[in-house]
Amino acid sequence: MPHLYQTKIWQARLPEGWKVRELLFDGATFFKPDGIGQIFVMVCRPESERPKFNPAFHKQFSGKLQGIATTSTGSGAFHRFWWLFCGSRTIVVNYSCAASFAEDERLEVDDILQSVAESDAPAAE
Repeated sequence: MPHLYQTKIWQARLPEGWKVRELLFDGATFFKPDGIGQIFVMVCRPESERPKFNPAFHKQFSGKLQGIATTSTGSGAFHRFWWLFCGSRTIVVNYSCAASFAEDERLEVDDILQSVAESDAPAAE
């Protein structure tokens, strides 16, 4: 059964089997103990400059929060990055795994990213 993970700034709905390791300053790492990748979430300070959209490198992201996203591969690693705009803050999210497994958790990772919202937003069911 999915469960809601919430900080004072943001929240996300995690699919069954995903666990959380809380980090300082409202950050977190999401992972499946038997999975192949992990999602690292970091909240930037309000005064941090937001990244500028560059169509050569970024795609627009639209979920509960708006933002930009990009993908990179190299040295056998796969990374997806999102910069989500949450009020005056930017939430930086990185999913990483071995390049050969890039598609294995894609649907679950996409669902998690689509669910990221401000903490005072109504919880997704």
